[in-house]
Amino acid sequence: MTTVDPRTLPGLRYEDGVLVQDATAPSLAALRPVVAAEKDVFPVYEDLQDRFLGPADPLVAGEPDGADRVLARTLAVCSGYAYSDAETVATMMARMGLLGNRCRMIALVNEPMFIVSTAFLVQSEDGRVVVLAYRGTEPLNFINWLTDANLSPTPVVLQTGKLLTEEPARTAAEPLEIHGGFYRNVRATRYKVMQTLARAAEGVPVTAADGDEPTLQPMEALYITGHSLGAAMAAIATLLVKNTPEHDHRFGDQLKATYSFAQPMVGNPALAAACDAHEFLGRRLFRFVYEKDPVPHLPSQDLGRYRNFGAEYGYDGTRWTRRDRKKQAGQMGLVVNALGSGLMSLGRYLPVLRSIPVDYLLDDHRPNHYIEALTDPGELTEFGDNVYA
Repeated sequence: MTTVDPRTLPGLRYEDGVLVQDATAPSLAALRPVVAAEKDVFPVYEDLQDRFLGPADPLVAGEPDGADRVLARTLAVCSGYAYSDAETVATMMARMGLLGNRCRMIALVNEPMFIVSTAFLVQSEDGRVVVLAYRGTEPLNFINWLTDANLSPTPVVLQTGKLLTEEPARTAAEPLEIHGGFYRNVRATRYKVMQTLARAAEGVPVTAADGDEPTLQPMEALYITGHSLGAAMAAIATLLVKNTPEHDHRFGDQLKATYSFAQPMVGNPALAAACDAHEFLGRRLFRFVYEKDPVPHLPSQDLGRYRNFGAEYGYDGTRWTRRDRKKQAGQMGLVVNALGSGLMSLGRYLPVLRSIPVDYLLDDHRPNHYIEALTDPGELTEFGDNVYA
């Protein structure tokens, strides 16, 4: 697998100090090749936009206010293909059901500072639905791994009510600390991302040039998502939206939920407790953990104290369940366990190793596992077939 360097992508330009690439989804005719046209397979969900505007298909039965099954699957697809470029993301989201969508990629790369920050904003054709997706850790991108390992905590403060600033904590009994590498990557593209969201809230296309007037309906529903490093960035971006007065005022009400897949921990226990006590961060940030994926258990205890926050859904090989606090992913004991999980992943391919019991398998971290586990048997995949049946 090769890495995707946003600086080498076609149609790229600099805008306000960041890299920008725009795309528009192909037509429905282009999405349906000869065989698919006969089966009329795309889009996968005819009513996907309505589902974003009004989720009504609980992933876990009897939990109407929890994660939505169709949205979880769609956002897992978006997160998985966020490892590509704007045109691919736009195409895959059109296949899923956001026909005629626009997509803007916003990126900033600075290797010496361990910054490889890439965000995608997908906007429905009429402007009412927007998805913000962050790219995760690329397997062969060494700077990505240094970002993940850059654990220097950044102190933050939750002020009166729910406001968060970047000032050092002075009043909390325990400092509220956030993962420095993840936080820096979010902040690298934050200005342009939030500027684009603010314009989308007014009905301006996400691909429009500065100064363009609104031509669409105002944004009504915003979702944030990501896989791995992208999931961590999604969680921090959600925290910043809900705790920055300007952002919360302009599009906080439109933010419906965050769906994070294979998310590592982003803050210390004090920060996690403060987020869990927050009405949105504690209830509407949905974390998904596939089987023995080790990343939701990182950073390990020998590298500092961290804890997850939000609602966790775990997959045991058969079904998804919502886990209570005691059963949620806790910190791994030692970082060597993470290294060992990579070696033990060979057990998936070598029959002689399959019987060895292990706690973690790095192979379970791959985004395709999350997509497949969220696809019901018999449903069409993002490729227009039903291989998961």
